[in-house]
Amino acid sequence: MNNRSLLEAILFVAEEPVAAPELAQVLELPVSEIVEELGAWARDLERRSAGFVLREVAGGWRLYSNPDAAAYLERFAASPTA
Repeated sequence: MNNRSLLEAILFVAEEPVAAPELAQVLELPVSEIVEELGAWARDLERRSAGFVLREVAGGWRLYSNPDAAAYLERFAASPTA
């Protein structure tokens, strides 16, 4: 797997923001490389209006649903299958 795929997998299951140094330690990569990859990934998600966004918050990085999808997510949450 490439570094972005590994970051995706980790951040997908993380319940709290994950700091770049922790990601670097887990992936055995320099912090600078992790920060560069996270920034590129966040810009890519924004550029293509993905259904989720990557944000740096509370000293770490976390995936969130795209705010533009809020109305649909609320509708889904109210559905019987949610």
